[in-house]
Amino acid sequence: MVEPNFTVLPPEPVSQEELSSDELSDAASPVPKGIRKYIGILSLNLQPSSIIGLKRIQKYSTWPMLLYFPLHSVNTLILPLIEPKSLPDKFLNTISEKIPSRILTSILLGSISIHLTSGIILRVSHWLYHKRQEKDDDIHSGRIARAKASGFRPFLQTEDTSQQAIGLSGGVLGYIIGFKKRFNHAPIVVSGYLLLPFLIYHLLILKYLPGTQIENNEKFQFIRWILQNTDKSIRWIGGIVPLAILVGSGTYHIGSGMVQYAGVKDLQRRRKMATAITLLISSGIIALARLARADRVLFINKHRFLDVFKSISFR
Repeated sequence: MVEPNFTVLPPEPVSQEELSSDELSDAASPVPKGIRKYIGILSLNLQPSSIIGLKRIQKYSTWPMLLYFPLHSVNTLILPLIEPKSLPDKFLNTISEKIPSRILTSILLGSISIHLTSGIILRVSHWLYHKRQEKDDDIHSGRIARAKASGFRPFLQTEDTSQQAIGLSGGVLGYIIGFKKRFNHAPIVVSGYLLLPFLIYHLLILKYLPGTQIENNEKFQFIRWILQNTDKSIRWIGGIVPLAILVGSGTYHIGSGMVQYAGVKDLQRRRKMATAITLLISSGIIALARLARADRVLFINKHRFLDVFKSISFR
């Protein structure tokens, strides 16, 4: 029987400094390095620099919308209160003479697409990160529960009044006005989720589904035709409900976004901004009511939209 030939080595551990970080990570993971690279991309395990870059893209992509918002809000939320029959159309025609409608639409759609895409990537990455953290938290949950049961408080907890936690001012309704309250999702994010489908519907109805775009001098005639329609399904499901939600969610999302990007942290100032946004939303709802109660309009292109509403089962 041949005895094994062993070499005696001094009992000195190998220092981790002698191994590169790549070697250490490769040794610790059973998954090949090349495959891990693609898994990281697919799971949106973003580096801090990538997250910062996406947040900047999301922020600065809003500039075209922020510049256009005052003009659009005056035209849709304020002027119909003064005179709903012709004043909004005249104002819209004046804007179109300065900025061609097709160019303006392309710029706004581009900025919205960039803002939306970067936001989706950030939200998915945020969700995946917290899913991974939940597994780590489960390890310590029993210890934390026992500590809380014994009355132990490791530090003084203060109420979080940040805009991400309570919205502009907190609230009984959570998003506009009232007492402080924390939410599982930031109100500005929820308003964005609510805004998106109705914004898509608004764009499709006004620009794409009828086959040809509505001329500028017809847009408010079209809105009045929907709001005054004798068919209740068109009037309510096609007009009043989506337009009211669009006014509310859009005004809140853009207004609170401006406050957030301006870095306003003082709660009292945020409450004043919340009041201004609430008044603007109320103005928009009243403007819709004024348009609905104005003299009936003769909309010569209604046959195109009747076909559209019929195809999506509104009549």
